[in-house]
Amino acid sequence: MTDLSLAPEDARSVGLNCGRLCMLLWRLEKEIGVEMLKKRTYLFAGVFVIIAIAARFLSKMGFFSMPLNLIRSGIYFFLIVSWGVSVYARVIQTQIKHYLLAVSGLLAFWMLVRTAKFYFAVSPGLLRIFWYLYYVPMLLVPLCAVFISILLGKGENYLLKKQKWCLILPTGILLLLVLTNDWHQLVFRFPAGAVWSDAEYYYGPGYFGVIGFIILCSFGALGIMIKKCRIPQEHRWISLPFVPLVITVIYSVLYISGVPWLRLFAGDMTVFECMTFIAAFESCMICRLIQTNVGYEEMFQLCTLGMWMTDSEYEIWMQSENCGSRPQELSKESMRQSLREPQMIKEGYRLCGASIGEGNIFWIEDVRTLLETARELQMVKENLEGENAIIEEEYRIAQKRAKIKEQQEIYCAMHRETKSQIEKMSELLETAKDEKDFKKAAILGAYLKRRNNLLLNTAQSPWLKPEEIFFTFRDTKENLELYGISCMINSDLKSQVFGDALKKMYDFFERVIEYALEEMNAVLVNVQENEAEWKFEIRCDAKVDLHIFASKHTAVEWEEEEWRLEMRLPKGDNIC
Repeated sequence: MTDLSLAPEDARSVGLNCGRLCMLLWRLEKEIGVEMLKKRTYLFAGVFVIIAIAARFLSKMGFFSMPLNLIRSGIYFFLIVSWGVSVYARVIQTQIKHYLLAVSGLLAFWMLVRTAKFYFAVSPGLLRIFWYLYYVPMLLVPLCAVFISILLGKGENYLLKKQKWCLILPTGILLLLVLTNDWHQLVFRFPAGAVWSDAEYYYGPGYFGVIGFIILCSFGALGIMIKKCRIPQEHRWISLPFVPLVITVIYSVLYISGVPWLRLFAGDMTVFECMTFIAAFESCMICRLIQTNVGYEEMFQLCTLGMWMTDSEYEIWMQSENCGSRPQELSKESMRQSLREPQMIKEGYRLCGASIGEGNIFWIEDVRTLLETARELQMVKENLEGENAIIEEEYRIAQKRAKIKEQQEIYCAMHRETKSQIEKMSELLETAKDEKDFKKAAILGAYLKRRNNLLLNTAQSPWLKPEEIFFTFRDTKENLELYGISCMINSDLKSQVFGDALKKMYDFFERVIEYALEEMNAVLVNVQENEAEWKFEIRCDAKVDLHIFASKHTAVEWEEEEWRLEMRLPKGDNIC
């Protein structure tokens, strides 16, 4: 069995749309009756066909032959065009609608060519041209049927590509074979010495190829339609479309055979073929092989959501199978209020309504799952809020701990890297005897202050501004001058300096100062840079040997009564 169930939202949408269309049909039924409208349509078509048949017999008997035949042609032309208009109104899928309209246009063209052949052809050559043009619709209508069958079940944007050209090519070849028959006579052959016309001829092999292709396309298209049909097997009525096709085949065989009584009662092959083509397509629509814009009442009945429709007085007109007796249990007042906003009729069920045309549509929604889900979500929300508060507090504590740990690491680094200076300073302060000892302690204090400041700055950012050179050496410079040593700091740095490099420069300067403090009168510091390295230079007049400071990165020279100590550090963050 086919699963016809829909999600509630889809079912509601389908129900509303079906309800609007059913309401429209109800309005028509109130005026003239829907079934009566269908019956009248078929009745009028039958009356026109009877009139056309009567006109044929009267014209055969010699009564107003030309006017009656033209009237008959006009009737059939009108019926074909009317069918095309009805197809435009009934068929849903755009591309299928276009091909069916093309079929209607081809049949109308066939009727026009047939009328021109019988009543306006003035020469055998022109008559043959009109005769050959019959095969334009005869070949293209089955081709359109195949295209329609392929498009069934496809989306609106689906395009025929390879299939289209695989069918158009043989159709074009056969059509070209017919239209050029005068050159080769492979389709129709004429006796030697006779006038070439449809009065005396016999069929060539090309004709049977054309007829075979038409039959193949017609039955092939119907077979594809049946294969794609989604209607359950027990509800299919697929024998109906075969009736006009089988009748057409039988008629064509009898017509080719030249049966006298057939030529007498149904000798107009064009009319017969046009009507059977229309009957074939119409039967496909009736059997729902081709989807049309009908059947909304049945769709509404099968809607999985319990829905019902009322007139403006809230009298129930139609309801779906899933409604049961619930609509009768509700008051008109509750239905009226549900048009403004949904009404809870009992625990877990909600009545909803909407106005459609001259009536209303109502449905009952089962919201028990939604309410249960809402309660669960509320509980989850409360739990999450509690968990989030705990997580936020844990995060705050973790941040605080990380900050304390970072500060402890910095303080440990301060103590570790300046331990010797701290001990010297403590010792000086404990044993200080005069002002000179306090000045020495001030020099060490300046170093401790600026060195620890460098450690704090580099903990925040490893790269420092170039003016940090002057801030670092300023306090030491002032205390050296207070001690009686002239000091000058020069720097031509323009770019940022790596914090660890600046610490190495300052540590080196401090060691030299501590070592030669008693034997020094002046000191000059120069800081320079190039693309590859920083150069830190100390010039002083110390009276002690400073070669002990020579190392991998440091050069020591005695020249012109002064010491020159030069430290070179490569640029980058790989200072070692």
